[in-house]
Amino acid sequence: MPHARNRPVGLGQAAAKRFIDALAADLESNCADVIKEIRQDKPYDYFRIVVSLLPKELSIENSNIEEMTDEELADILNTVRSLTATRLATSPGEGGESPGTGSSSQ
Repeated sequence: MPHARNRPVGLGQAAAKRFIDALAADLESNCADVIKEIRQDKPYDYFRIVVSLLPKELSIENSNIEEMTDEELADILNTVRSLTATRLATSPGEGGESPGTGSSSQ
């Protein structure tokens, strides 16, 4: 393989542009199918991708939390606790699914 100094100026950028153009075309034609396949076959990876795309902080400007009753707030808190407990019970290394497999049988 020739040393980088021996290649014509701009060759790296041209190759990178061709790659990005090909990647964009591939995404445009296959992205929806790939997303669906990952969601069905590897839900753990799908969730990780979704979370990685979310902002680190989420500003909630129009919240009705002040208008909620204590019972409604308790219901939401219990739901979050239940989801957290379920997630912890099935987290990798705890006897649940392995990351990215979608099920422990794969």
